[in-house]
Amino acid sequence: MTVFQFHIPLTLKNYSFLSIGKEHHYLDGVDEELVNKAFNSLQRVLKLKAPITLALSGTFIVLLREKKPSLLAQIKASLQTDQIILLGTTYHFSLASLYSPALL
Repeated sequence: MTVFQFHIPLTLKNYSFLSIGKEHHYLDGVDEELVNKAFNSLQRVLKLKAPITLALSGTFIVLLREKKPSLLAQIKASLQTDQIILLGTTYHFSLASLYSPALL
């Protein structure tokens, strides 16, 4: 069985010590081009006739729900036919922490 892993990373802003208490938006957002490539790849994978295993990160599932609910519905329908197996995975896939580059 083939495993396809999908994840969209959340990018952290350059957040300085002086921003504490003033700035509350820590993320830069997502790269729309990367999101569209991932969604298109997932659509191609779902068209395969062979059984597949999907590993979807939490951030990817949230973006699916927000931007492509029809694709999420297609995954749910495929789960009923045993064409797809979902593999549990982490939500963020991130080892990043908030730090100041000046401390490096």
